[in-house]
Amino acid sequence: MEWLQNMNPREQILDILMSHNGETVTGSALGDALGISRSAVWRHIKVLRNEGYQIYSRTNSGYSLEGKPDVLSAAMIIPKLSGALGRDIDIYKSIDSTNTFAKSLAVLGAAHGKTIISDTQTIGRGQIGHDFFSPAGSGIYMSVIIRPNFLAEDTTLITTAAAVAVTDAVSEVCGLSTGIKWVNDIYALRTTRKLCGILAEASVGMETSALEYAVIGIGINVNNTSFPAELKRTATSLYLETNRFFDRNLLIAKILDALDVRISQIPSAAFLEEYRRLSILIGKNVKVTHGNRVFTAKVLEIDPRGRLVVKPENAPISVLSSGSVALIN
Repeated sequence: MEWLQNMNPREQILDILMSHNGETVTGSALGDALGISRSAVWRHIKVLRNEGYQIYSRTNSGYSLEGKPDVLSAAMIIPKLSGALGRDIDIYKSIDSTNTFAKSLAVLGAAHGKTIISDTQTIGRGQIGHDFFSPAGSGIYMSVIIRPNFLAEDTTLITTAAAVAVTDAVSEVCGLSTGIKWVNDIYALRTTRKLCGILAEASVGMETSALEYAVIGIGINVNNTSFPAELKRTATSLYLETNRFFDRNLLIAKILDALDVRISQIPSAAFLEEYRRLSILIGKNVKVTHGNRVFTAKVLEIDPRGRLVVKPENAPISVLSSGSVALIN
């Protein structure tokens, strides 16, 4: 398979061991498949063990992978994909910000679908300069480069499409009902607490006014069992909502596939009705922060370009394409 050829040797070893469902594979068979020596196979096995994989060796028999460790791996993501996004994945143990790094790759010409994933972020970025809490071993922190064939004015719908894609994937993998708080947050309906944040950043050519690329950053609290004191009242995780741990690799694959579908719908805005249905703001009173302005308003609707239509107190209707809102209880 072409995607297997693009993997590094350790990822190829993992894929072969996983495909044998716990059965033993000889070192010589692994070496032949990768075109490397048995001693090189052994060196890669040692690195994989240090990364947390439970790989057992049996004298004169070979190697087997026991269980499904919660280690982020392209070898555990790519075979689960059905769409075009995520076929080229780089995974890091730690990075400052997946969005920042993905943007630097996009500037250098990285292709549509290139995906950056990290087990933790040291400077995770949220909306309007806020940090995104990114502890190791529990969440999903990923950024996807897209080079779509649609008009620059449609960039306002990128975050909207991504939000619906995340709810699609969470519903399929976790069976959890979620809602969307305009423009970029996914909330658990049971507790009305934040599960996920999305940060989309686009580059438009100065001469052509055409969209050159966009980077879609997605941060999800997956297997977090607790949060710092300052986040306990506002944040939650898939684990805390369901009392179940989830396979992050599977969820990443489902998000990439759902994102592939929803991004393709941007020219027709076919997902907007679903976005409106999932909105936790329509008909509610909110506090709006827009630039230097802070005001209260009632949310009337989401318009065809994904903008928030609000009616402030004692003022005309406003249409917001950016800013932040908070529900007024």
